[in-house]
Amino acid sequence: MERNDGSLIGVDVRAGATACPGDCKGLRKLAELCRDRLKLGVVLYDSEVTVPFGERLDVAPLTCLQASERCRCPT
Repeated sequence: MERNDGSLIGVDVRAGATACPGDCKGLRKLAELCRDRLKLGVVLYDSEVTVPFGERLDVAPLTCLQASERCRCPT
């Protein structure tokens, strides 16, 4: 997703309930290509835990798409 100021947020979705560093491979490539324009890369997956996988890269629960006070999504 691109904002009017040119900054980017990358989103990927996985069907699984586990996360591994390889899940961020596409977002890491996007970060290489876009450098400082990429503000956040997030992989959404079927679990309840947010896991950081590097600078500005996180794996987060699909439930983060729902408005909820109990969800601790990456910022």
